[in-house]
This record gives sequence, C-alpha cells and structure tokens, in this order.
Amino acid sequence: PEMLGGEVSRIGEKTDVYLLGGILHEILSGHPPHRGKDLREMITSILMDVPPLPDSVPPALRAITARALECDPDARFESPLQLRLALEGYLRHRGSERIAQRAVERLAELEACLAQLDGTEEQAQRIHGLVSECRFGFREALAQWPDNEAARVGLRRTLTVIVEHMVSTGDPKAARAYLSELDVSDAALTARVSAAEAQLLE
Repeated sequence: PEMLGGEVSRIGEKTDVYLLGGILHEILSGHPPHRGKDLREMITSILMDVPPLPDSVPPALRAITARALECDPDARFESPLQLRLALEGYLRHRGSERIAQRAVERLAELEACLAQLDGTEEQAQRIHGLVSECRFGFREALAQWPDNEAARVGLRRTLTVIVEHMVSTGDPKAARAYLSELDVSDAALTARVSAAEAQLLE
C-alpha cells in the first residue's frame, strides 16, 4: 500500500513483509489477497481490507498472515526475519493448537448438552465423558505448549461450566473438587459453591 502513494521513504523491510504475507495468503487460500480485472480494481482491493482466510486455516496462522498484510507498515512484523520466526513458532506449536481445537469442539458439545438437560443417566454419562475429554485435551495442549492461551481459556471455561452444573444439580462436593483445579480465583463461583455446601448441611 505504501508504494501506491509514492511514500518512498516508507518502502523498506516492512514492504518485503507485506509481499511475503501476500504469498503466504495465496498459499493458504489458493488465491492472492488482491484481485481485479483492471488496475483500478486492483488498487481499490489493495486499499481495502484483505479478504479473510478460510475457517480451515488455524487462528494462529490467520493472525500471522493478517499482521504481515497490515496496510500500515508500522503494524506489520519488523522484518522478514521476524515473520519467519513467527512462522517457525507456529510450526513448533501447531500440534498443541490442533489438540486445543479438538478440545474446544468437545467443549461446545458439553455446553450444548448442559443447555438441554433431560435428567437421564445416559446424558449424565455423556456430560462426564465430555468433561474428561475437555480437561485431558486442554491439559495436553498446555503440556506441549505452556503459552497456548486458547487451551488455558478453554480449560478455565470447562471447569467453570461443570462447577456451575454441579452446584445447580446439588453436588457441591464435586463442584468443590473441580473448583480446586482452576488456576485463577473466581470469587463469585467460590461463593456459590460455599453456599451450596452450607445448604447441604442444613
């Protein structure tokens, strides 16, 4: 984009980053980020937002590509080397990303199941199984990559929803056990569990 306005002073390594981002976008989507039947359409496309990548592209890789293709050079990676390091980091951690994504899918199933309770033993077993899958998946993702924030957030969400479920179904002991696994303190949730425990003793 900086080449269109004649901003020669802004052309440099970050321009190379943009061009490399365009190649990366084409590899991931099958087409270049900017298209048009003539020069006017092409320029208009360049000045507008870059089309989003397919949902099949992992979020971390989408974020790297989007940063490389920022219109403002100052918002891009500092150099092609930084872009390369970001991609190498993604490749190192993609196993963790995949495991976390599968756990996120199980978490969505868990939340859908909890939203439509029918009180059957079959459903209770399904909930128990989904909770186990989520906890294992998110923990395995974190074991492979401790900085996987999606896995950390997913594990917290899993524990929070099952604690809330156990409180609402009158099982504060189980709720307390799950609560103890949270890596951050949740005062409101802790108070709910304590209230449920006190009610059980009355």
